Amino acid sequence: MAFLRADTRPLFPRLRAELTSLLGGLSGGDWEQATACPGWSVHAVAAHLLGVELGNVSVRRDRWALGPAEGEDLDSWLNTFNQQWVDAAQRISPALLIELLDLAGRRFEEHLTTLDLDATGSPVEWVTGSDPGTGLVRCRPRVHGTVRPSAADPRRHGAPTARPGVH
Repeated sequence: MAFLRADTRPLFPRLRAELTSLLGGLSGGDWEQATACPGWSVHAVAAHLLGVELGNVSVRRDRWALGPAEGEDLDSWLNTFNQQWVDAAQRISPALLIELLDLAGRRFEEHLTTLDLDATGSPVEWVTGSDPGTGLVRCRPRVHGTVRPSAADPRRHGAPTARPGVH
């Protein structure tokens, strides 16, 4: 499968800055507002994004492997995994959440600078099928709800469900 070469790494600092600026401008009550993710407040979605950032650093930079057991349904595992994180993160204040998002984002951006964008790696099945992925696939901007049609369809799993951004 041929890919258009697009180095998205320069976009990450701007995305992080815009996210932290947006979150920093919220009032106390804004954090509890409902979102497009059923059952998740603004705080919950921000906590999920922090979990994604920490996961990217842990898995990609530090090679910390974590995933479903052999034969376990990925969608079910991922929804449970994400919900457990969001539930635990309720104890994190909005101010600390913003600080941690900024820190984890910076660490991931540092890691991105070390990637060989032309090197092949393990398959990213929802993008490449069984073909190896490249550094370009692995460092695409995080776009939630585009993982796989099955994982992005809330009717399939019932609410609340997490919309993971597998990267």
